[in-house]
Amino acid sequence: MLAQPRDVKPLCNAKMAGRFWPATAETSAKSQRKLAQDGELEVCVCRNWRYKWRPVTVNVHRLEEARK
Repeated sequence: MLAQPRDVKPLCNAKMAGRFWPATAETSAKSQRKLAQDGELEVCVCRNWRYKWRPVTVNVHRLEEARK
């Protein structure tokens, strides 16, 4: 079976600020919840005059890995 290509993450800029990625989270609450639970949901934010994609939630396992 062939792997499905992932959506290309758009550039995080003033136009995208406040939007979610993957884009399916914008239109589907069910998809948004699933992506958040899996730790894959990101939102475009502006911090210190720079736009960046940031995770909406943090997985506890990622915190453990960061400590090591």
